Amino acid sequence: MFFKRRQPSSPSPAAAGPGLASDPAGGAWRFAQGLIWVSQARVGAGWWSSAHAQFAESGLWPVFLSGLRPESPLRPWETGELRPQMITTDPGDHDPAVLLRDWFDGHIPDDPEELDEVGANVAPFFDGWPGFAPPGTGGTDPERHAAEVAELLVDFDRVTDARLGLARCPRGADLPALIGWTGPVNHENDTARFSAVLRSWEDRFGARLIALGFDTMILSVAAPPRDRDHARLVAAEHLAFCPDTITQGTESLEDYAAELVGAEQWEFWWD
Repeated sequence: MFFKRRQPSSPSPAAAGPGLASDPAGGAWRFAQGLIWVSQARVGAGWWSSAHAQFAESGLWPVFLSGLRPESPLRPWETGELRPQMITTDPGDHDPAVLLRDWFDGHIPDDPEELDEVGANVAPFFDGWPGFAPPGTGGTDPERHAAEVAELLVDFDRVTDARLGLARCPRGADLPALIGWTGPVNHENDTARFSAVLRSWEDRFGARLIALGFDTMILSVAAPPRDRDHARLVAAEHLAFCPDTITQGTESLEDYAAELVGAEQWEFWWD
């Protein structure tokens, strides 16, 4: 399917909402920059699941939207900070294996004497990119699992101040690029590259986009790695995709890999 970037536009004056058959927000929406519908009220139990169940018919992928700070207006969703003009390519333009390899190898210094400074972050892959992790096996249905994770995020107050977002896209992986989300801007300007990797994770691990913040992301994962060897390869992909998750979150790539074994949601944060 051809990926076409949405450009900011004004909604029709008659458009009161995204037009879901069953609207969890009761019609109380705003059309942020002509790119994504944002609920005016904070999310409630069952909102994500209700919208997700209608995706095949509506074409609108749901996502929890958190702000840089909990109080309104939520950045970037209510402050006009989406930047579709910065997304200069399509996800389909990129080979995710090449993207991950180049990002990962960028963490390995040319001078061997500098390896001590980054050793824990790239061990045991000092020689460079270890290659794609194999697909996960023995997982559950990705769509059902995504709905379960979304409800757990509500139940455990992980999205207390979030709004529900709805954006028209062929698959959830494309949503960050389509709306011009720039959370990883300090790592990479063109979010289409991240969407290319998300597509691959959808296919290999049953990952689904659940939540976006100013510079954060949460995915459900229906088929995570089940052993340490597999998890190390997945951890290498995560380091490439979002280095701050490891370099500022755990003591080493090895420790991070241990946390990934059986982990049914992945969380990322870009400084």
